Amino acid sequence: NAVAHQLYGDNTLLAHCVGAGKTFEMIAAAMERRDLKTGKEIGGEQKISLLRSLKCYTYFGAYASFEEKEKGSLETGKLADIVVLSDSVLEKSPDEIRNIKVEKTYLSGQLISE
Repeated sequence: NAVAHQLYGDNTLLAHCVGAGKTFEMIAAAMERRDLKTGKEIGGEQKISLLRSLKCYTYFGAYASFEEKEKGSLETGKLADIVVLSDSVLEKSPDEIRNIKVEKTYLSGQLISE
């Protein structure tokens, strides 16, 4: 939940850097549990909230690699690997989340892409 509460300025969410690829597609998929080809719901009882899905990509990933004391949440003394997004993911539908873009990426506190 720490990541979800880190809002800055223009309502842009800064989150722990989860890498390139289909991160937002996977977050949306976890929220709605639908087959991407047919649109049919699969395992609806396994849907998770947006905040839980974000935590899967941040804190739980660090925890799984025994690195939760070094990364996985935005806290003093932890690695500052973050992304700045084109919009806040909070209160967005899964389809809206899929369209969010990464505007900046910081690795160890240094801007590496814009």
